[in-house]
Amino acid sequence: MENALEYDAIASGVFAPLYPVVAEAILERTGVLSGRMLDVGCGGGHLGFALMERGPFEGWLVDVSPDAVELCRERSLVRGLGDRCRCLVGDVHALPLEDAFFDLVVSRGSMGFWRDYPLAFGEIRRVLKPGGRAYVGGGLGNRETFERIRARMRELEPDWPANIKKRQRSVSTVELRGIIERTGLGCRVVENEDEGRWFVLSRPGA
Repeated sequence: MENALEYDAIASGVFAPLYPVVAEAILERTGVLSGRMLDVGCGGGHLGFALMERGPFEGWLVDVSPDAVELCRERSLVRGLGDRCRCLVGDVHALPLEDAFFDLVVSRGSMGFWRDYPLAFGEIRRVLKPGGRAYVGGGLGNRETFERIRARMRELEPDWPANIKKRQRSVSTVELRGIIERTGLGCRVVENEDEGRWFVLSRPGA
């Protein structure tokens, strides 16, 4: 559980200011304010919980790490969200969830670790309801949170973020957009230094 605890310590501390900012951006850009929400690669659940605290969502939070899922489950109880939250072990390439089930799918920071983008985005499309939305990518919130987090992380890890990027796949925005659109999802890109890179997706339908 050491790796999960180490990551969660940074997510809960240094990265804490970004989750409310990203949650507000998700609500604004997708227009999804309630319903069933899935957080893929949830870690300790920070983004999913930020959304659930801003709207009457039922939340499914999924991660490949059983240790991360256990942390997520414990935190859901502490934050008073246990009655409308399910924390599950699962992989974006084979989500253990029903077809056409979710109004909103989100994922922050996990996409660089996915091994098969067509399969992963195909799974996101599968579990979205017709008319559903997804918000997938990575970033540090806005200019204020970006500067705060960058300064603190460089105190802790002088080679950050280069050390993280070495462990992640690097795929261009143009290539990813093509992959996404070939799965049948609509795609709009938000990409800038302050917010990072996000793909705002929609499944055609009702």
